[in-house]
Amino acid sequence: MALLPRGRSVALIGVLVAALMVALTGSASAATQVTLTVRIDYLKQLDNPDDASGDGDYYPVVQIADERFPRGPRIEDDEFEPLGLPEAPNGWVFSKVVNLPNNDTTVDVNIEIWDYDDGTNFGDDQMDLSKNERDLTLNLKYDIVNATFSGDNLAVGTPCLRNGVPKGHTCAEGNGDFDFPEENDGYKTMIGFTISSNVGASTDSDGDGLTDLAEIHGIRNADGSMALDLKRFGANPLRKDVFLELDWTAGEAPTRVDIQAMKNAMKSAPIDNPDGSRGINLWVDTGNLVDQTVRRQQQPGTCFDDQDNGLDGLRDGADPDCLFIDASAEDPSPGGRCTNADVANPACLVGDDLGGGGMVGALNNCGIDAAFNAAAGNTNNFAAVRRGVFRYAISTAEAATCNIGGQASTNNRFFVDYNHDGGTLLHELGHTLGLEHGGDVTVNCKPNYVSAMNYDLQFGIPRVGGGRIVDFSPPRLALDGTSRGKVLRQLNETALAERLLDADDNENRFIFVNGDDQDPGVPGVQGAKITEDVNVAPDWNGDGDSADDPVNPAVNVNTAGPPDPVTGVRRPRDCATNTSSADTLNGFDDWARVATSLAYPGFAGGLRRSDVNEPVVAEPDPEQLPTLQELKDNWEAVNTTDVGVGITASPDPVRGGETLTWTVKATNEGPNPASSVVVTTTLPAEVTFVDSTGPCVRDGSKVTCHLDELTRGASRQITIRAKVQDDVVHSGDECTITATAVVDNLAGPDPNAANDTAKAETHVLVKTGLKVNGPANVANDAPATLKATLTDAADRPVRDRPVTLTLGTGTSAQSCQARTDAAGVASCVITSVAQPATATSVAIKASFTGDACYLPSNASGTAKLLYYTGRSHALSVKPILLPQTVVADTGEVSTSARSTTEKTTAAISLALVNAKALKAGVVTGLGSSTGQATADEVSIGLPGLPVIKVAGVRATSTSTCALGTYTASATGTTTLGSLTIGGVSHPVGSIAPNTVIRAGVATITLNEQRPVAGTSAGMLVNAVHVSAPALADVVVSSARSGVHNCP
Repeated sequence: MALLPRGRSVALIGVLVAALMVALTGSASAATQVTLTVRIDYLKQLDNPDDASGDGDYYPVVQIADERFPRGPRIEDDEFEPLGLPEAPNGWVFSKVVNLPNNDTTVDVNIEIWDYDDGTNFGDDQMDLSKNERDLTLNLKYDIVNATFSGDNLAVGTPCLRNGVPKGHTCAEGNGDFDFPEENDGYKTMIGFTISSNVGASTDSDGDGLTDLAEIHGIRNADGSMALDLKRFGANPLRKDVFLELDWTAGEAPTRVDIQAMKNAMKSAPIDNPDGSRGINLWVDTGNLVDQTVRRQQQPGTCFDDQDNGLDGLRDGADPDCLFIDASAEDPSPGGRCTNADVANPACLVGDDLGGGGMVGALNNCGIDAAFNAAAGNTNNFAAVRRGVFRYAISTAEAATCNIGGQASTNNRFFVDYNHDGGTLLHELGHTLGLEHGGDVTVNCKPNYVSAMNYDLQFGIPRVGGGRIVDFSPPRLALDGTSRGKVLRQLNETALAERLLDADDNENRFIFVNGDDQDPGVPGVQGAKITEDVNVAPDWNGDGDSADDPVNPAVNVNTAGPPDPVTGVRRPRDCATNTSSADTLNGFDDWARVATSLAYPGFAGGLRRSDVNEPVVAEPDPEQLPTLQELKDNWEAVNTTDVGVGITASPDPVRGGETLTWTVKATNEGPNPASSVVVTTTLPAEVTFVDSTGPCVRDGSKVTCHLDELTRGASRQITIRAKVQDDVVHSGDECTITATAVVDNLAGPDPNAANDTAKAETHVLVKTGLKVNGPANVANDAPATLKATLTDAADRPVRDRPVTLTLGTGTSAQSCQARTDAAGVASCVITSVAQPATATSVAIKASFTGDACYLPSNASGTAKLLYYTGRSHALSVKPILLPQTVVADTGEVSTSARSTTEKTTAAISLALVNAKALKAGVVTGLGSSTGQATADEVSIGLPGLPVIKVAGVRATSTSTCALGTYTASATGTTTLGSLTIGGVSHPVGSIAPNTVIRAGVATITLNEQRPVAGTSAGMLVNAVHVSAPALADVVVSSARSGVHNCP
């Protein structure tokens, strides 16, 4: 943004000098005649050359170029102003017509002051006017173009003061070179003098309507005092200047950004200046009005530096901060806003403080009307002296019944602004520069006229990449104006060809209405508002391609857009009345017109009087300038486009600990560019972000990717990677995690919300664990309930999943299947266990095969298999020193199955024992083991002992495991038919366990019972046990049983 106006040095070189000479004489080949005038306005005697005998008697001697003038009239006094004195009624004035060579713009001027001595005192004495040592003469060089001079170290432009009143343009005072070069010479003297030329009274070197003299010396009042110091304002005689006073009513001023946007357009104008520069300096006098939206440290140029200055993922034109890419600031730092105390800080001012702009009273008007004319004609608002230099405008609020955004006057000097945006201001300024809505015609909304004068582009010319500028036609390519587009080709609506308008313009866009009728039945084609790149072939008829040549039927490309869905108004209103599809539309070079229209009618440019009140009678220029709301609505319409998003995930399914990749694709379905596309992807809570492609930033679970601009039909793809948590689990019944992508175009609305959101559901295979819960014990031929618990990675139960439980292995495997309950437990029953008889334990395996939600898992365990042992024999004899003889012996029985083992012997006769009908057996299964042995008759005759006879002997041992509860017990019984010892009968009723009878050295134990070690429950029962030490050991009917693994 511009700083305070400041003076500019003026350089004049080469061909520019020749150009100046042409301006002065009309011929670059002839010498230039310039009238140069030297006027000595004041003299003060500082040293008396006459030895205090009286005041000096002074006269001047002046040389201009090669002519040394005769001395001027003598005046005897010590301080005087020559003009009007009797001795010199016309003052000390010397003029000469100087013929300057072609490229010479300077003239030598010498000024001397002498004291007249009438022949005495050794002749006249030269006074010292120079500060140079041993130099009494002012030796000066006057520059015709700059209207200034140099030499003798003078402070040019600093007058002498007489009683505080300035005298002369410049003051010169010698340093006192006494008696140099002759005796009595060199006395100090002060003079105030002025050098001027006739150049500037009519010369305007830069063609801006302001004379060189006015731009150098300012506009002067009749008495010569300064009325308007254009040089201080920044005027430059060799660079075009345009001055605008912009007053405002309370609360209705534009912003600094808007002013700067229009100043940038003028500064970069393709118009050459005599100093070798290009462009026009636009000075917008808003006085000391501070823009309190501006930050003091706000840096210009941040909207086109290709940097994300705020680190928010948005840069340059894609950042909503960058309304005007050449004037706005991207992400200005918070705080530090300008306040009304910053009136001395140029960076805080709305415009330029040239001492004129200010607040005026409320108008409550509509356009250029009587209220405006009264305000503009009031010299308290717009000083009379400014009216030959400044254009004048008021930013205010329209009356309630007024429906325009502003209006210019027909005399190209005034305008009123209600919108306060840079585009409207430049538009109305354009009217004061001779421009119409179609350049040189009033035809509006022409697609091939890319200018702020076009209502479609009044709010700004859209730029490729986003943002906008304000400019006249042809618009800038480079923001500094070093490259620029072309005046666009003619368009004939009856023979439109879908060919690009300017292949070299890759920066700007134009607007048209296509032939895709949005409101059938309404007169005139009312297609969609389309924004297209200038270097892209337009789809005039909206049929989806750009290949028609010619387009048939014809299309009314410069009408208004379709009716607003809310208000029903077609925008811009000025174009809505155009129903013709047969217009011939021409482009136009605005800047060529501007170059010749800087000096508006009625410009005086010379001497002005500040006490003259020039009445203002401005006539309105008929127009329906869009209101600010209409401009915003229109900008919204030309930025309306359908952006959609899609998202996929891979791999699917995914496991905990694996990396999941989402591919997100944003597409602009049209019809307009999407200048600021942003996709926000919300990741599921079950993942940890890893990285992403593209310009993305992450905040928690949200990954926001700013894709800048997508042209119509374009798409852009990004990928996001995240690691699924190692211990990921499912929440609720869902087996998927969901990533949601949402697309938005920050630059404009989206007419189709249906494709703005997309989701990717990914099946997550959660790790599982199985644990066999039982049973601890099983028994063949009995049911067994198998159990296992299925849990996830967080050890939470997994319900309603099938689990297969298997008892045993190989060919003996028995399986059942169950679904897990709410506790994650699967329970099923093997109705009848059938495991190998030899087994004492059995494997249990649980298996979950996995599904779309959970990974497989297996578990194993072991159950104790109930098994049985037992042994029975009817008779065992162990004589001392002889082997034991066992009769009717089942042998050792060990099995987990049902079994029956029996042994019998009809009779046996041994040396010590005779027996008949011997039988033994072991029966197992169904939870019990039973051993039984019987003998019908047994006779035991041991040496030295009475004969022992038993009959009807039975020993029974039963061991039981209660299936289900798996509790074990063992019992034993003995029954005898008869017992005699030595012929004596003994009672054989109920025989208590371990009943002992002694017979000599022999011990007879009846119903001998002993538990069996190593069993869950077991019992050994000997019906009759005869023990005779040193003779023999005889057992009649022995039964043993046992159960194992119970539990």
